[in-house]
Amino acid sequence: MGKKWMTAVVAAALSVVMASSAFAGTWENQEGRWKYHNDDGSYAAAQWVEDQGTWYYVEQDGFMKTGWFQAGAGVWYYFDENTGAMVSGTTRNIGGTDYTFDGSGAWVQPQVRLNDGWNGTTYVNRLVGYQITLPDSYQAVSGNTVSLPEEAQYDMVASAPDGNSIIVTAIINMSELDGENWSDEELAYYFKYIYRSESDVIGASFNDLGFAKITLIQSEEGIADVYFKRCGSYVLMIETVFIPSRWQEIDDILHTMKIPN
Repeated sequence: MGKKWMTAVVAAALSVVMASSAFAGTWENQEGRWKYHNDDGSYAAAQWVEDQGTWYYVEQDGFMKTGWFQAGAGVWYYFDENTGAMVSGTTRNIGGTDYTFDGSGAWVQPQVRLNDGWNGTTYVNRLVGYQITLPDSYQAVSGNTVSLPEEAQYDMVASAPDGNSIIVTAIINMSELDGENWSDEELAYYFKYIYRSESDVIGASFNDLGFAKITLIQSEEGIADVYFKRCGSYVLMIETVFIPSRWQEIDDILHTMKIPN
């Protein structure tokens, strides 16, 4: 929904820019290149021009743009090499590669399929269907950094350089607990029992992933939370340990979680 909303906003803003740049005038050929001559005698420059329902872009030097053009907000457009007309609502082969353009002319960038494991600062695991992106300063850590249930297997561990915030993901195969048919209440009881937690179980949602959450520790010295969700015959769990001043940082990290492409 967020991406659709943002696309609509950009398209609406662009339509206003384009509409304000439409002029009545004529094209003028100067040594094989085209300029747009306005009715008031001036030449269009660094602006969009609409001519008989087709959009063009005129560069700062006044000549018609052809090829690729990047507008505000990083949006790319393509203007036909021969006519200068903006390509829109179609897929065009350019230099041997197919590019798709939406109805506003914006290039629809393809989604990149990341590999399982680390992809720069993003970690992906398709077995349980999640990816998470860490800040550049965080480092992958090996070894047993936090206390996990005996049945849990470490998946991803990352820490801030100063060690004051740690985030761990782990996977539990429910068949090892004979828990394939456990209800959500039974699964929550399992985690509360294992961690000896008296906190309430609350819901937590990060983009398209919903978790249950229990708090293990909450004091002036530090906070420790556990999140868990069922993923078929597995359970994905996340444990976060951090000093209180890092709460927003941890929350931002958790909100990068989503289902991989």
